[in-house]
Amino acid sequence: MKKGNRQISQVARQQFPSIDYPAAAELMKEAKKWMVVRHPFERILSAYRDKLENSTIHREDGTLHFYEKYGRKIVAKYRGKFPKEQNGGERIEPTFQEFVAYLINTDLTLYADDHWIPYYLFCTPCLIDYDVIIQFETLQEDVQLLLNLLGESSGPLRKHSTTLGRSKTELIKSYYSRLDRETILKLYEKYKIDFELFGYSIDGYLST
Repeated sequence: MKKGNRQISQVARQQFPSIDYPAAAELMKEAKKWMVVRHPFERILSAYRDKLENSTIHREDGTLHFYEKYGRKIVAKYRGKFPKEQNGGERIEPTFQEFVAYLINTDLTLYADDHWIPYYLFCTPCLIDYDVIIQFETLQEDVQLLLNLLGESSGPLRKHSTTLGRSKTELIKSYYSRLDRETILKLYEKYKIDFELFGYSIDGYLST
């Protein structure tokens, strides 16, 4: 979601800054708590396409930050040198295979970005007793459940568009077919706890 040339998340962080732990702990006693999850492999692909692939097209949305912080370093790590801008200012961005290699070979505690850090580390579902866990795959139904819990009503929810874009199955296959079975299994091991906590399966990805 976007507001003007800025991501809604950027606006939200400015309007609702973080609070310290004592205040948060007190607030959590009375607040309704929910989190949104999606299939780990879909989340990884969405993060790559939204933040690293073709990042020069969406510089106004802050993706240049991701290129400078992650993209250039990933390319340097797996191609042996920092990329230089091509003619016209285009930047050499990491491939999906290089991004996955980065995820596999980087310690989880060093991921440092909430777009791909495992949910169990970022949202700590084992420490917070969430009232509702919304799954992206059943977003409309789960949001309605949350609204009912909050005593709110709404009309039909607008279908959410994602960076996966076209036929999701075709798109997923086009990217994950670039990875061999061993790589997919290694990536699965990094996100295994998320798979198990939220009932997701690796089925289908080993035969892409």
